[in-house]
Amino acid sequence: MAFWQKEYESLVEALLELDKPIGGVADFLAAPNAERIILRHDVDRLPQRACALARLEQRLGVRSTYYFRASASGDFPSAAIRMIAQLGHEIGYHYEDLSFCKGDRDVAIARFLRNLKTLRTVASCSTVSMHGAPLSKYHNQDLLHAEDLQRATLLGDAVTSIEPYTPYYLTDTGGHWLATVTNLRDRVGQAWPRHALPVDLPAFKQFAAEAQHPVYISTHPERWSHNLPSYLRAQAMDTLTNSIKRILKRARQVARP
Repeated sequence: MAFWQKEYESLVEALLELDKPIGGVADFLAAPNAERIILRHDVDRLPQRACALARLEQRLGVRSTYYFRASASGDFPSAAIRMIAQLGHEIGYHYEDLSFCKGDRDVAIARFLRNLKTLRTVASCSTVSMHGAPLSKYHNQDLLHAEDLQRATLLGDAVTSIEPYTPYYLTDTGGHWLATVTNLRDRVGQAWPRHALPVDLPAFKQFAAEAQHPVYISTHPERWSHNLPSYLRAQAMDTLTNSIKRILKRARQVARP
């Protein structure tokens, strides 16, 4: 499944009508509040799609967080990062160093710090978010401990630092709002209820209005299209990826003692 950028616009407009504070990950960690709505984007690929969502949010008057991956050589899509930062959004590092380094934590930490330093030459960075890397047996969330965040002068991690506040978490991972089989690692806090998914905006809005915990919405901009060709490409990519995830999930279940 893929999504239309117009759908995201409608989602944000519905949240704005709630008159709750909306912001990115750093905004929440600087002032934790059960009434807050957190918007986060993990930019796995196609940074131009992230630019489109960033412009949309800026036009609507909301700020969110965009997490960017580093290439194998440690480079970032600098032009997109600068543009999104100039629009007023938070920039963060979408780290996958543990899986990249085949589980060698010492080497992974060194790579993490090196990439973080490079990113900070492009834009300020106070929070980070792990990349799920579902094809790897190594879970990137296992890389950072509290002392690592402190050593890197980071305000927090988009998962472990927000988990204690038990937010209601909604993500498009797997190309579905409720991906129970294809979402292998992207989980935080409490699952979003089935009856209140954004496909039913009135129910979505009512649940978000009545939520007694923070509302946390995470998307991958590559899935959000503005024309039919890009929509079909996103849908095809998710179909292929989800098939591989299902195979991996079954294999890992069989391998458990």
